[in-house]
Amino acid sequence: MKTTDILFESKFSKKLTKKTAEIISKWSSIHAEKLKNGINRSTFESVGSKEEINYYKKAEKFWAIQSTLEDIDKVFIFIEIDRNKIIEFYPNIESQESYFKYHIENYIIRVNTIMDLVGQLGNLLYETKIKDKDCNCYIFKEKIKTEHREIADILEDILKYVNDRKKRRNKKLHTGILEIDELKSISFWEDFSDVLPESFDFNNPVLKSMNEEHFKNMIDELRSYLNTLVLKINKFFDNSLNKI
Repeated sequence: MKTTDILFESKFSKKLTKKTAEIISKWSSIHAEKLKNGINRSTFESVGSKEEINYYKKAEKFWAIQSTLEDIDKVFIFIEIDRNKIIEFYPNIESQESYFKYHIENYIIRVNTIMDLVGQLGNLLYETKIKDKDCNCYIFKEKIKTEHREIADILEDILKYVNDRKKRRNKKLHTGILEIDELKSISFWEDFSDVLPESFDFNNPVLKSMNEEHFKNMIDELRSYLNTLVLKINKFFDNSLNKI
């Protein structure tokens, strides 16, 4: 199951999608009529009411979360590749390890992007009027914690859940270095073929079995982590259903 499938299991997503589809259909009809009458300078959203435009802006933030999750799903396509084909498919990649580091780094960065988008969507839902460029999940949570304690607690739980990956993302931003703990248990013997003795057996069944098991566990953990994160976000959304 894709993570976007889990996202769309929420009542929030169903209500938002249904209402937004109705608005877009209405706008399309009005806009088409304007174009038919030679009026072509108005923007698509200009035909909507203030309420409809606010609704549409919320949908745009939700779609951005969906798009980011789709990007993360693509990460799994790349890290589940046959490892023996990596250098063949990507001859300019310096090593297998750097290949996996790159894609897991993208995973971590996008998880943090989702948190920023959740805060920005919450900002629209609860009309907290935080500037979009300054808004993230933490700032939004702090803004509502007095008036909406239950919602703030849900967000606090999400923030604690992503704390480790947030710290690693911030270290990358400030130092250019991102530690990929997920790869520490994996040995990339192929990357050392130039220095290992000729007698070294890369096809040793014991070594291969250990590495394959570590890879499988790593991928399963990354998927499980992401699925749990989306379920936690859905809890926030469904408890904010009346704010759509």
